[in-house]
Amino acid sequence: MSWKTRLRPASFRGVPFKVDTMGGAGGRRLVVTEYPKRDVPSAEDMGRQGRRYTFNVYVLGEDYEAARDKLIEALETLGSGTLVHPTIGNIEVKAGDFSYEETKNDGGMCRFALSFVEAGDNLYPAATTDTKAGVAGAARQAKADLTTAFDQGFSLAGQPGFLLDDAAAKVSDLAALLGGLRTGVQGTEGSLTAARTAFSVLLASVMDNPENHVVSGLPATVQSLLSGFRSISSDEAAQAGLRDVADYAETLQSPPATTPSRLQQAQNTAALSTLIAGSALVERALLASTIELASYDDAAALRRRLTGDLDGAAVAAADRDDDISFRTLRRLASAVSADLTARGGSLARLITFERPRPLPAAVMAYQLYGDAARADELLIRNKAAHPLFLPATGQALNA
Repeated sequence: MSWKTRLRPASFRGVPFKVDTMGGAGGRRLVVTEYPKRDVPSAEDMGRQGRRYTFNVYVLGEDYEAARDKLIEALETLGSGTLVHPTIGNIEVKAGDFSYEETKNDGGMCRFALSFVEAGDNLYPAATTDTKAGVAGAARQAKADLTTAFDQGFSLAGQPGFLLDDAAAKVSDLAALLGGLRTGVQGTEGSLTAARTAFSVLLASVMDNPENHVVSGLPATVQSLLSGFRSISSDEAAQAGLRDVADYAETLQSPPATTPSRLQQAQNTAALSTLIAGSALVERALLASTIELASYDDAAALRRRLTGDLDGAAVAAADRDDDISFRTLRRLASAVSADLTARGGSLARLITFERPRPLPAAVMAYQLYGDAARADELLIRNKAAHPLFLPATGQALNA
């Protein structure tokens, strides 16, 4: 195999460019001390210099302006990125100075002079905030606050028995909904069935003792059911199932409040709806704090979706004059936003690739990263049906 066939397509942060010339520099860091009346100096070795890489490159084509702008954006982005060196391979570097030039004689082309320096690790200790613990703490407080809000809004004292029957029917429907949701994991449905059975036993106990007009154990039972569903489900199935639970909570309705009993029934329904929807959001927040994030874009999308749902639930609580639920959901939204921002900020970003026709995933991985072993990553992200036919247009990480 000749050296030409071993050349890799050059790129930085996933942005490709053509190479005219390339070079580098390095060496040892020496401190030279010269003494009076001595002919031989002393040289102290302070370690290896950071390796530097220089390129004269170009982008061209009818839409070369877009390629030029993408390369400039990649070079000006804060932090380190992956440089695919044609003869060395993948190198983690930081971009230094660059310049570019366009001429009338070379229309449709922009030439760049680029410089990079290898990016090492910061070996000095740095203070960090445990954002996952922040979400866990906000979630614990949210569960307690949602319980308090429920106890203040839900009451069966002095009310006819049909109010208890109505509440029991609604939470029984919730248990049935959870029992029918897919967990995305084989062999776990038995655990969910056991949880549902325990819930039914609690409801039967309530029905057998109507003198206990306030269902004091209801919030803990609802939260336990939702937590159990999250723990036995895959990440994707848990997020989808918990969203279904929130949708169910929004469908809870009562007849018009034409009598004092009907008015209390409406208040009970609103309290139960807030408890179920809020508890589902708490579990989604806890799930988001534990999942592995693949890219900055994935983290940003999850943050936008989850904080939007939390803010919407908080506003709905405020409209019902439920200040407790409003404040605790807003605190949880802030904790979720801080966690996903911190964990996703340094991750690679998604880019869109376009090819004239479908290619094998291994070929595309080599073209993008110089590493055919990353083929499975492309297959999963683009939901390809066959490893030999990756879609001609798709998404990939830029590093």
